[in-house]
Order: sequence, then structure tokens, then C-alpha cells
Amino acid sequence: MDEHRSFWKSQYILNILLYAGSIIGFMIIGLFFVEYQFKQQQKLFTKEIKLLVAGLCFGTYLIFFLNIILYGRMISFLNSEFYLGESLVGGIENGLLLLGLTLTFLLVFLERAIPIQREQDLTV
Repeated sequence: MDEHRSFWKSQYILNILLYAGSIIGFMIIGLFFVEYQFKQQQKLFTKEIKLLVAGLCFGTYLIFFLNIILYGRMISFLNSEFYLGESLVGGIENGLLLLGLTLTFLLVFLERAIPIQREQDLTV
């Protein structure tokens, strides 16, 4: 019974750390985004904004994969202790993957828009 308690305690702690860390990371990236917006006169298509979006994209994929690992750890424990035979990938959340793909497309759009913004800044 103690081995079960220690596993569930560590599982909950890891889940809380994952979600709290993701919220804190999102807030930090948001603060940097606002800072760069004021620093560069409200321009969206800059190199710094592209780096922030790339960091957010990478962080989303990282959280997605860490969530898969934590879910697989839990199912593996349940399968070995209670002989359930559940699939390790049955409970994967697709929302984070969709968000990561959306941010990837936004990153490609920013990559193409930065030279246009530079050219517009030179002509004005």
C-alpha cells in the first residue's frame, strides 16, 4: 500500500509541476512579448517576436511530450499493478498538439513577414 501511495504522490507532484511550470512559462513569454511591443513601437513582425513565438511553440511541444510521458507512466503502473492491459497512448490530449501546429504555422508566417516589415520600414 505504501508503494502505491508513493507512486501517486510523485505522479500528482509531477503533474502539478508540469502545469504550474507551463503557466509560469507562458506568463514570462507574455511579459517579454509586451515589453518588445513597447520597445519597438507596436511592430508585430520583428525578429524578437519571432523568437518568442518559436519559444512558445517549442514549449507547447515540450509540454505535450511531457504530458504523454506522465500519462504513459501512470498507465504503465496501473497495468503492472492491476493487470489492466490498457493502451499507453489512449489518453493523449490533442489540444496541445493542435496548438503547437498552429504556432508552427504562425512561425512560418512571421518568417515570411519579417523581410516585408523591414522593407516597409526603409521606405517610410
